[in-house]
Amino acid sequence: MDAASVKAEPSNEETHEVENEDEIAPEPAEPPNGYDSWSEQDSSDGSDISDFFDSETDSEPELDSESESDDEEPSAPVPSASTASSEHWSDDARTANVCTFQLQPGLKEIAESPVDFLNLMFQKPLFESLVKNINQHGTKLLNENRVQEWNDVTIKEFRVFLGLLLNVGTINTNVAADFWKQDRGIYLPKNYMTEKRFSMILKCLNFADEIPEKKSRMSKVSLIVNYFIDVMKKVVTPEKILCIDESMGPFYENLYLLTDQHGLVHKLLVYKGIDQDELEEMTKRQRDELIHTRGNDAVKKLLEDKLDVGHSVYMDSDYNSLELAKFLVARNTHVTGTLKRKREGNPPDIIQKELNIGDKITKYNPDGIGVMIWKESVGHHVVMISSEHGSEWREHVNKYKQSVKKPACVWEFKKYRDGVRTHDEMISDYYYMPEKLAWHKKVGIHILQMLFLNAYNLYKRYGEKPPLKRLLKFRHVVIGHLLSGGDSKHGLIYESV
Repeated sequence: MDAASVKAEPSNEETHEVENEDEIAPEPAEPPNGYDSWSEQDSSDGSDISDFFDSETDSEPELDSESESDDEEPSAPVPSASTASSEHWSDDARTANVCTFQLQPGLKEIAESPVDFLNLMFQKPLFESLVKNINQHGTKLLNENRVQEWNDVTIKEFRVFLGLLLNVGTINTNVAADFWKQDRGIYLPKNYMTEKRFSMILKCLNFADEIPEKKSRMSKVSLIVNYFIDVMKKVVTPEKILCIDESMGPFYENLYLLTDQHGLVHKLLVYKGIDQDELEEMTKRQRDELIHTRGNDAVKKLLEDKLDVGHSVYMDSDYNSLELAKFLVARNTHVTGTLKRKREGNPPDIIQKELNIGDKITKYNPDGIGVMIWKESVGHHVVMISSEHGSEWREHVNKYKQSVKKPACVWEFKKYRDGVRTHDEMISDYYYMPEKLAWHKKVGIHILQMLFLNAYNLYKRYGEKPPLKRLLKFRHVVIGHLLSGGDSKHGLIYESV
């Protein structure tokens, strides 16, 4: 079960902390005046459930709303002032003293064509490591079963294998056997590799580094995770705006991603999921605390080499707390996002006071971190924390040509929050995950597809002008290059694309 499914279910309390876009800005049912609305069962190795692996749209998207209550029962009393922050809070508006952004964002390597960007993401050391692992595993597998002699995979053949793997997603079939039986797509797989050879290479895929001293469950994906982090750090300098959230994926393990606002993934963190039996034994408060603790640790790991340069980080209420905000501000990093109303350390007025519709309360601590509560509608509150944006009213015109007034920190969060969601939506367009694979192979193949999507995102931003306008055409060009074994400089381009 994904940790994402652990999130607290809405209760029947009258008040709620709301992240739902429609609830933040409720739209009329009818537009006025004619205006047009994501295994193989792995043997236990003693790893802990908290075992981490170190490692613009025109319309406004929705967020899931969740209950404001941190308690198991809806009738739980409002916490007393003793649970709130003991530090001094004031009404004096201020922002945190964080340094200006000190980096020059952009590409560190020279690249222009789609193939250039593919080679930036899939560099020779990755192919060499994967081919070595495949050959070792294949030799061991066939020797143990005394079937036949293993024919070593070469880097050129692995490029063809990768091209076929990606092309299954392009033709929108989730059954690899159908890929060989039907003349679908512009590249016929039988012209490049037999189905038997493809299946054997897939079976021998191994994404683990050699770690003789310490082996854990997550070491099975250490090679591909470490490579992803290293290559992104080598290739591109991130922009000021960063987003952190949990990504959806077709495996028991879960991913935390660090992206920019456009969906480019700069860093990832893999962690073990939680058994459903364990979840059922937890209270709602315990589940929420587990999610928050994991999220807090993930934020610090993802940002450990991004601190002290003036980044602005946007996260939702599963991660945010006063404690984390103070840590980031002390490391010259801004934070903005939604906040659970009863999170430990919040100002007493935010926790206890009842508001009328349209009213808001904002409190600032000596570090310049502001916590705001705004009663947007009946029974729904928006609670925000920000070290960068205030709560002054700001008006925007919505898609119905109506003027909508909201606090500035709400507008800014809505503008920059969806980097991970954008990535998930884009990768799902041509996604393929082979069935009946071990969890670590699923994670590894998923990360390979993330690298591919990163190549496209970088190409769109820094590549040749004019660029290929569609992801589908980019896929055909680079898949053609892979199917040529890397011999074609620009890929195979077809007029039918």
